[in-house]
Amino acid sequence: MKRFRDEHPPSFSPITGTLRTPVLAMEMTSRPGERRFYAELLTLLGAPQRPRADIAQMEQAALRIMEAIGVQVLVIDEVHNTLAGTYREQRIVLNTLRFLSNRLQISLVCFGVNDAREAISGDVQLARRFEQFTLSRWAANEQFATLVASILRNTPAAQAPGAHAEIAVTDAADHRGHHCQYLPHDQQPRG
Repeated sequence: MKRFRDEHPPSFSPITGTLRTPVLAMEMTSRPGERRFYAELLTLLGAPQRPRADIAQMEQAALRIMEAIGVQVLVIDEVHNTLAGTYREQRIVLNTLRFLSNRLQISLVCFGVNDAREAISGDVQLARRFEQFTLSRWAANEQFATLVASILRNTPAAQAPGAHAEIAVTDAADHRGHHCQYLPHDQQPRG
């Protein structure tokens, strides 16, 4: 999700004097409902919120701002969180997504675990709009160990003077292990 967002960064439009944001990325709230969804969206958009605003006002504010900044794609991570709501709340959130897509003529890109399919399939019209991609599981191999090492290398603990670690990645199914060593940036060999 981050890579997709980074490949389509906001840009300033001198013509309109606004920051154009073609890709807007958010995380589905942990217990979604229409009010919480719009509150999260408005917070992401940097919009001031009135504590007593009704859902219609929140919806209109989100629509105005998203249209003004040129949102073309709304990326929603953790879409499986929709399932944390009641059946009625799930339907409302899915209707909200479909409404935003229709009204603004934007694309939706949703990320989540396997339950995300179930969440989206709760609305047949919305489900038809999605092409599903399944990411394969990482295997406990040298490539995975290298990925973990590169992530750890960028953590605050790894930046500490003298920090050093060895990683052992084991596949639980066959107990094969791979070892990978990493050094913080300041201890990397020069070459």
